[in-house]
Amino acid sequence: MQQRIWHALCFNQGMNRKLPSPLSPATFGPARSNAWRLDGDGISLIRQPEPARPLRIETDTYALEIDLARSMLVVVDMQNDFCHPQGWFAQKGVSMRATRRPIPVLNRLLPAWRHAGARILWLN
Repeated sequence: MQQRIWHALCFNQGMNRKLPSPLSPATFGPARSNAWRLDGDGISLIRQPEPARPLRIETDTYALEIDLARSMLVVVDMQNDFCHPQGWFAQKGVSMRATRRPIPVLNRLLPAWRHAGARILWLN
């Protein structure tokens, strides 16, 4: 039997058209929470919800509760040009004191964050 691969944009007769047969239901994506489904009725880009994973963090003022399933740690510009004593900024005479201040905090936080299975986004 010949295998057919269909692309959603190939159908020019509107959204109400059924996908051609034969078509086996399939799920694509790296994880259940980030997957799309294909079946005889169409393509669904709706993600399946992940169960909440609450984390309570005690602070000096108020406790903070976050959901690790819906949270992401964003780390911005922690790269050699900004933070290394021999990086571009340091070569121009800019003090590295402020840009290096988050390094010890991140060195403690990142392993625990990864161990908890939470997401990290590095923006460089």
